[in-house]
Amino acid sequence: MAKPRTMINTFAICLIFILLANQEIMTPVEGKTCYSTSWNGICYNSAACSRECRKYDKARKGECRFDGKGRACFCIY
Repeated sequence: MAKPRTMINTFAICLIFILLANQEIMTPVEGKTCYSTSWNGICYNSAACSRECRKYDKARKGECRFDGKGRACFCIY
């Protein structure tokens, strides 16, 4: 049977490896976010904003966000 200290070291190395590998896999990638060039006015409907961004701005998606003055449509590329 292995010594307890060796088992603990092996377990710690395996745990560190799993955590580092998981961090690499789970890193979110967020695209560039800009104001929509086609949306006018206050944005209350994120689904409509998203459709507008995909159709006219060629973005991946869109959503309503606060911009300091109110809610605006932002496109995410």
